[in-house]
Amino acid sequence: MSAANAASDERILIVAPLGADAENMRDVLDRAGLPAVVCPNLSAAALELAHGCGAIIATEEAFDPARHR
Repeated sequence: MSAANAASDERILIVAPLGADAENMRDVLDRAGLPAVVCPNLSAAALELAHGCGAIIATEEAFDPARHR
C-alpha cells in the first residue's frame, strides 16, 4: 500500500449539517493530527468513500429524511 493510499484510508468523514458542529469536529481532529473532511450530507460522504475513508462521524441530523428533499 502506498503512503497516499494509507493516508486516504485514515481520513475521517464528518457529516454534521447543522451549525458549526462539522467545523468544530474537524478542528479538534486536525489538532489531534487526524485527517478529516467535512461533507455537507450523506450523499457527499458516499462520493468521498471512493477516495478512501477510515471512519465516518455523522450527527443525528444527517439522517433526517426532511433534509434530503
